[in-house]
Amino acid sequence: MAELAPVGTIVKIVGTAGEIASQLYGIGSAIGQAGIEVRLIAMNLKSTSQVLSHLSAVLKSQGRRQPDASRIAEESLNIC
Repeated sequence: MAELAPVGTIVKIVGTAGEIASQLYGIGSAIGQAGIEVRLIAMNLKSTSQVLSHLSAVLKSQGRRQPDASRIAEESLNIC
């Protein structure tokens, strides 16, 4: 009977190690996915920046002739 105690402990350790490995794999997968999401956010921010930069140039050249465009731009910037 005393000989079975270490076997039971080893089985528990192996089971726990398996659970930990599974959780670590999940964490690694989540981190990998986060990297993709961060790159997508960066691309969206870059695109938004380019659009706003172009809008700024258009408004500087035509702002007085396009009062609605200026108002819409201001509202959009407030949302950003």
